[in-house]
Amino acid sequence: MSIAPVRHVLVFFIVAALYKEAQATCFDDPTADACKDSSSFYNDTAINTDMQSLCTAMSYMTGCNIMNDCNSKKLTGVYCQPWSLISDVCDTSTGETMSMMKGCQANYNLLCKTGTKVTGCGTPVPGMIPTKTLTQRVYDYCQIQDPKPSGCNGCAANGMGCVNPLTTLSEMCKKDAKEQYCNELTKFCALHAKDTSSTSVFGVYCNFATRASMSYVLTVVMVFAGSWHASQLSW
Repeated sequence: MSIAPVRHVLVFFIVAALYKEAQATCFDDPTADACKDSSSFYNDTAINTDMQSLCTAMSYMTGCNIMNDCNSKKLTGVYCQPWSLISDVCDTSTGETMSMMKGCQANYNLLCKTGTKVTGCGTPVPGMIPTKTLTQRVYDYCQIQDPKPSGCNGCAANGMGCVNPLTTLSEMCKKDAKEQYCNELTKFCALHAKDTSSTSVFGVYCNFATRASMSYVLTVVMVFAGSWHASQLSW
């Protein structure tokens, strides 16, 4: 064998080894600056694979409803980006409790540790309603709806069978925004009232509200939060 082919083989294995090392480094220590761009070790295809796994296991999760609407182009924009979608399920900042699912543990949890530099970690839809809360509101409201929207069919108290619960709750709140069922959705919508285009979060899930009313709700929420914080400091 001549020297040139051997050299090419060696270069190939060196590059492959460096690529593998880069992968291992970011999954072991995502706080390195080199891990900011995940396209070489956790790209959109890999993220979508994890999302499919998660939503096959628990299709009634809030994040899966959002993914379905993104796939159908009903919803568009930054919250349809793969990193945002998997954050809807795996990130815990919204109160979601699905981080121990295999689809989160395999990659997201390893890359999105405290201090991570990976761009995309922790980017769920702001104010997203956790699955447990959302499906409970849907189930409870379905009990008094007549006629019931299709999303109520088969919806159990534990969330099982609640198809696209965010869409279903939005439909029921559009009919009658009863506070005990629509409170979380109203607050969620208030956070997204700046963009009322038809394919925005507000346009898709908040058609029971107006931008003006949501601005008022957001102001009240912020004032209440500020008053509560001040009262805690006075102790």
